[in-house]
Amino acid sequence: MAQEPLSMNQYLRWVAMEHPAIKEAKQRWLQSQNLLLMAKGNFDPSLNFSMDRKKFDGKNYYTIFENQLTVPTRWGMKFKAGYDFTSGNFLNPLDVKPLNGQALLGIDIPLLQGLLFDEYRLILREAELNMSLQKIGLEQVENDVLLDAAKAYLDWYVSYQQRDVQNQALILAKNRLKDMVTSFLEGDKPTIDTVEVYVNVLTRESSLFEVTLDYTLATQEIGNYLWQNDQPVNPENYFPLATSELNPIIENSSKEWIEKTLNGNLDLMILRLTGNQYQLERKWALEQFKPNLNLQFNALATGRSFNQEFDVRSGNFLLENNYKLGLRARIPILYRKERGKLQLIDNKMKEWEYKTMDKTQYWTTKAKQYFSAFETLDAQVRNLQNQTNQLNLLLDAEKIKFSAGESSVFLLNTREQKNLEIAMKFIKIKGDWLKSYYTLLWTSGQLSK
Repeated sequence: MAQEPLSMNQYLRWVAMEHPAIKEAKQRWLQSQNLLLMAKGNFDPSLNFSMDRKKFDGKNYYTIFENQLTVPTRWGMKFKAGYDFTSGNFLNPLDVKPLNGQALLGIDIPLLQGLLFDEYRLILREAELNMSLQKIGLEQVENDVLLDAAKAYLDWYVSYQQRDVQNQALILAKNRLKDMVTSFLEGDKPTIDTVEVYVNVLTRESSLFEVTLDYTLATQEIGNYLWQNDQPVNPENYFPLATSELNPIIENSSKEWIEKTLNGNLDLMILRLTGNQYQLERKWALEQFKPNLNLQFNALATGRSFNQEFDVRSGNFLLENNYKLGLRARIPILYRKERGKLQLIDNKMKEWEYKTMDKTQYWTTKAKQYFSAFETLDAQVRNLQNQTNQLNLLLDAEKIKFSAGESSVFLLNTREQKNLEIAMKFIKIKGDWLKSYYTLLWTSGQLSK
């Protein structure tokens, strides 16, 4: 089967779409969306119906129908609307309603604890923060997997390029050996020159074996990142393709890159959201110091009509007649539970502050180190490219001298070996340079973007 080219960008897009670890993280993010939907469900209106009837010995003891629509709000209040009907000979006086039933409109209001912030709003905000955390967690998994995948690709790319260079060098040595044997048989070259060239062939064969093994291992490693339809893909069907993304340019200064890292680093973003969670917990803990004071008010109608109850002209106002009012209070005496919870959260926040300081300094230092490594390797790549160009000129000159009989096989082999060493080093250093580039992107959370 013919191999297909695979560029770095194609490969990373493929990994981001198909890798199981990234798909697993996506599931966690989707679960957080479900949890948010559940939290929003606490504010869903509900329709409640109940019927209670007792008949015994031919007597209707009681029949009680209750219907109520409850509408919670995100401001702590609950609105109610209902219609109740009762009948029977032995009704509890509290359950007696007008003959044609009774409609009601009501409201429940927490006057102190729960007015500005309550448990349902806490659960909702926690679910929103959790979804944000899982989203960043997904980006973090993508970022980590893509960095490992990029490094594996670059090892693959380096070993592929080095194998190609060593293979070309071996072909050149074998052709020279063939020419040298012909010249020896014709009496133009001494035996020692033939031995010199043959040893060179053996040396290059050995080097080719080494880089071929490196390429085989790197190809197998790439297989950890190639998936399709939840099945691993054979990496031997592909070969690395050198394209423009393997010649990156960074225009930012070190200071700008540090700022970019501190703004985009996923570890620090998670820490910031964790701080928001602690602030939320502290807000709820402070809310517990307020007394529980709940007001319930129901306006009652005769049948379904409220008109006569709210007739302003007759002076029959809201709180004069036909209503039900309730007030409930709860006030802790010592507040030990509340004080302990608040102190615990304050301790956690202090711990979080120290951790944030430590991590901020850690990533600032890492950004400086990675940027310095990139700049140094960038200069080294340019230096090796210049060396390669100059050594090629020297090798070409040596070949001309050898053809004219003014040089020896030893000198020619030495020139070629030096060129070969620089070519192999150039490929390796370029691979390290590219790894440092992708590490910079990883540090600032850009690989997952």
